[in-house]
Amino acid sequence: MDTLERYNNDLQQLLGNSDRLEPTRRKRTAAVPMLLEHLRKQASSLHSAICRSLQCDCTAVHSSKLSLPDTNLSMTRGSNIAELLKLKVYFPRKMRTWSSSHNLVGPEDDWYAADIETVKYEDDSLLSPYLPIDAAPVSRSSSTEALRNTRKVSFQQDNTRRLSSASTLPIDAVEIQDLCAALKEYDPLKPHLGYLRGEDNDCHTLFHSQETISVNTQWQDSVTLADVICQDTSLTIHEPPLYRLRRQQRLEIALTMAKVVLQLYLCPWLKEDWTKDDIHFFRDREGQIDLSTLSLGANFYPSTLLPPTPVLSQTPSNPDRKRTRSSLLSLGILILEMWFHTSIDACAFWAEHLGPEGSENEFTRFNVAQKWQEQALEEGGIDLDNVTYRCIHSNFGTAKQDLNEDELRRAVFAEVVEPLEKMIVRFK
Repeated sequence: MDTLERYNNDLQQLLGNSDRLEPTRRKRTAAVPMLLEHLRKQASSLHSAICRSLQCDCTAVHSSKLSLPDTNLSMTRGSNIAELLKLKVYFPRKMRTWSSSHNLVGPEDDWYAADIETVKYEDDSLLSPYLPIDAAPVSRSSSTEALRNTRKVSFQQDNTRRLSSASTLPIDAVEIQDLCAALKEYDPLKPHLGYLRGEDNDCHTLFHSQETISVNTQWQDSVTLADVICQDTSLTIHEPPLYRLRRQQRLEIALTMAKVVLQLYLCPWLKEDWTKDDIHFFRDREGQIDLSTLSLGANFYPSTLLPPTPVLSQTPSNPDRKRTRSSLLSLGILILEMWFHTSIDACAFWAEHLGPEGSENEFTRFNVAQKWQEQALEEGGIDLDNVTYRCIHSNFGTAKQDLNEDELRRAVFAEVVEPLEKMIVRFK
């Protein structure tokens, strides 16, 4: 009876944890879900704008990367939302590099880093279409006057220039109709490349990032997080640590992705069943990775190419809940991979959950993750156990099971993001 009572107490504690946190969730400011929605809409609009701008006749898929900064979701009331809505995208600048999301083809290839500033514009009479440089010459005097009449920006200045809440486009900005042409004609003496038109009349100005100045000499190629983990585990103690990440760094990656799941759920930048293979870093010519370039890879299709037809789900019932479970499962697996410093398919029991022909099926990752998670309590303590259990089983004690709903977003924030932040502090 004592054992049964102890089990009942443990079960009550587990199931009651979410109820005890409910008052805290209700006190949380509404700014968090509002900020998440702003970020998602802005990122989706930017994705749409890039798709619209690919009017080139290229015959290869265009691969770009969306930077994943450590956005502060615990903003206080009165903070300027415009300061937190900062997106950065990396574009391969030479046409031939668009065909690869990893290796750059030659020494002359480089990446263009763009800081995105988004505004809404309603008066089309004030918007100019993009024209090639040689078709629309601008005198030095008129260009100088235009820059005087807009915000004073320069890619040589500090990034704080774009932290203000802008309400208009730069006067000298022109609409980019052909992104390939605009990238080829990139002028480093100008503060921006122009702007892209997105959804709901959003205008995304592509400012030259600080990184654009030096990417040609610093970055050789990009690697995925899967590459990093694989290389890390294959190194011996006597080899130079080109990639080797400390546990604190790995948990910071997991924390960033937890925020990204909340920010970009159902956004085209984040796949439904994303994995560490979708997370990228740039690498310099000496083989060192730049952790500040954490980004998501995305493929875009020129007008001459048709995107692949998506595979229809065999279980169309309640698709929002299914997509939520898939994204949270990916997050739970990533947290385990970052803690144990190994890939899920390297687990000793991975082969036990493969299909009849030895291939992965739709249940493999969940079954392996569920068994792997049982080691979390012993290896990482109650916080790791609680975070990974809730993600893998999509168990947050909420009535809503869709990440579109604020109730579940708040629960994930309280029971995944905040515990990960506390775990990282301990290592610091």
